[in-house]
Amino acid sequence: MAPHPFGIPVFNSTNTGNLTHWIDITVWKGIPFAATTGGQNRWKAPQLASSAEGYTIDEDCLNLNIWSPTSTTDAKLPAVMWSYPALSTAVDALFDGGGLADKGMVFVSYNYRSGAFGWLATPELTGELINGKNSWANWDMVDQFAALKWIKANIAASSAGSAAMQHILNSELTKGLIDGAILEFGVRYPQDPLCTSLAEAYRTLEVTYNTSARFLSSLNVTTLAEARALPMEALTTNFLTSSYDFTATLHYYAMPDTYHNTLTKSLAQDVPRFLGLYPATNSATASGAYNSQFTGRTKVGTWLWSQLWRAHYESPAGASAYHESEMNYVLNNLYATDKPWTDDDYRIAERMSSYRANSIKTGDPNGEGLVRWPAVNPFALVQHIGDGWARFL
Repeated sequence: MAPHPFGIPVFNSTNTGNLTHWIDITVWKGIPFAATTGGQNRWKAPQLASSAEGYTIDEDCLNLNIWSPTSTTDAKLPAVMWSYPALSTAVDALFDGGGLADKGMVFVSYNYRSGAFGWLATPELTGELINGKNSWANWDMVDQFAALKWIKANIAASSAGSAAMQHILNSELTKGLIDGAILEFGVRYPQDPLCTSLAEAYRTLEVTYNTSARFLSSLNVTTLAEARALPMEALTTNFLTSSYDFTATLHYYAMPDTYHNTLTKSLAQDVPRFLGLYPATNSATASGAYNSQFTGRTKVGTWLWSQLWRAHYESPAGASAYHESEMNYVLNNLYATDKPWTDDDYRIAERMSSYRANSIKTGDPNGEGLVRWPAVNPFALVQHIGDGWARFL
């Protein structure tokens, strides 16, 4: 792929043997890393996939896409596993991996179950044993674990993601499979994520039981066998608008404990990770960052300003720095979407993706021609006061 001076990739106008016409990037799409999740495999841990020809359209979603440089077939390249955010799938052009593969790595995106397919839990499922264990719920998490194991077995990988990646990092089921992680929009407050509704939220098993029972009752089914016999369309719910709030469940298997306990009990895997929005380099800035996290979320409520404007204008869709607007730049794939990119956009994408690529390859984001990104001082001290009161002398 011959580069544009500002990082714009060049496509071959003739078919080069793969789906996307890259000149020196090979792409494989829709590779199953586990068997179908439909029928009798519904609400079961991922089963091994068998070879097949042709294609089908159903609830089977356990597949992945791979972008790899073709300049060599025996180089030991780093592999990055991309976990997409909510309201997305691995097919989204926003997560095209060609731009990072062009920087010398194997980029893998994957799909997993969500909604009722990914989070339903019933006492009957809890009692069902598969190979001596069952997830009970959180089928989306064990799907991600299976994808990671497939990548490790077939490619070998380091990982990148967000709140979902926190679960992968905290689980005993993935120990030894991860070399590093990059976390965006991850867990903001580990003390009590039960009170939030964002990606890090989870429910108790009792709450998920109640939600699942209401949902199955609305479908006029009472047994697991009846639920597995339902067509896929009957189980599909609308994210954010459905009255059935399916999300992750704390049941101490796929998710071993609360976020806070995984930290205090040292359950989280000891792997390098990039994370954080509010940097803290010493005790004083750590306290300020903690406060900024919450004040930054609350001080711009719409009720403070919406009535002060003399006139209201409609902004173009997707204008300004909206949520996930950095993705095209980080993944160096501005070519994959139809926005009116400028040369400045391509310059920014080249620099941002270089930081990401260097981090994946070496664990250090810095490189030639980039503004230095300093590491946190390992000798800076943070004082932990504790939960009780004490007399200061």
